[in-house]
Amino acid sequence: MEAVNKELEAKVKEPLSNFGLRIMKIHADLRLCISQPASAVSHAPDSKDWGGNGADVGSQEAGKDVVIPRREKITEAVLKVAAGNEINGQEVLAALLDAEQNVKITDVVIEAAAANRGNGKEVMDLLLMKRGGDVKITEAVLKAAAANDVSGREVMTLLLEKCG
Repeated sequence: MEAVNKELEAKVKEPLSNFGLRIMKIHADLRLCISQPASAVSHAPDSKDWGGNGADVGSQEAGKDVVIPRREKITEAVLKVAAGNEINGQEVLAALLDAEQNVKITDVVIEAAAANRGNGKEVMDLLLMKRGGDVKITEAVLKAAAANDVSGREVMTLLLEKCG
């Protein structure tokens, strides 16, 4: 059973890492498109970045001058996955929080950060720095940190230092 869990864990880590890099690239591409008028954009993102057929977004093949994809709302589920990302959760979560200033930090997101074995301390520190007022330390958060056998001690120490 343990071998199966390790195999599944290895399969999950790679997509999460790629997901984080993809989110950061999408975020950068959106800023490029939104911050400049269509006539000033010299290189629009390639539509394959958005799941298209690979035609340049600004080309005749795409049929329009510049296509800005509809930005999906950043949900609790997305934040939970980012907070639990053991490879680069801090970077992914920072990009998401920068992209959406009004997104709510829920108990589920904070629990995922506390349970993050790879970089839980860094993710929790980011949440406390950027959204300290939204971070509620519940019994479930403390249990998640206590059950974290890799970085739980660092997470718990951080919580005790910053939140008393």
